[in-house]
Amino acid sequence: MPAMFNHERQPRSLRERGAPGTALRFENWVLKERIRLSTGDEIAFDRFGEGPPVVLVHGTPSRSCIWSAVASALAERHAVYVLDLLGFGQSWRPGDQDASIPAQARALAELIERWGLDAPGIAGHDIGGAVVLRAHLLKHVPFSRIALVDAVVF
Repeated sequence: MPAMFNHERQPRSLRERGAPGTALRFENWVLKERIRLSTGDEIAFDRFGEGPPVVLVHGTPSRSCIWSAVASALAERHAVYVLDLLGFGQSWRPGDQDASIPAQARALAELIERWGLDAPGIAGHDIGGAVVLRAHLLKHVPFSRIALVDAVVF
């Protein structure tokens, strides 16, 4: 049975790492949570702050730490969810893992459901933009707002 997200845990504050208002150093960026998807893939993620949910999706070749300054600012008023896409950063990657945009969109759709989020705001950078749009348009994941930053769209 896949691991479930523990909604009862207290969200972490970026202040624990020397924020807010300052960009965190990449080498200090550690995602504290892991979730195993129905495919068997494991995604690393974290949540900061409290309030209306916002999900930040990175691009390639990158990882969630690119959002550190944005997450710090948003966490003042929002519950901010950051993740490392399949095969990137701290997310586990077996040799035969499908890390395509369609696979990433399926993973994002499952994460949104497992996190229990109802129409969060979302931002996608680079291929993260394509992942966000595919999850929304083809997997019918509702988002209250979508921000695309230098996004790949096809």
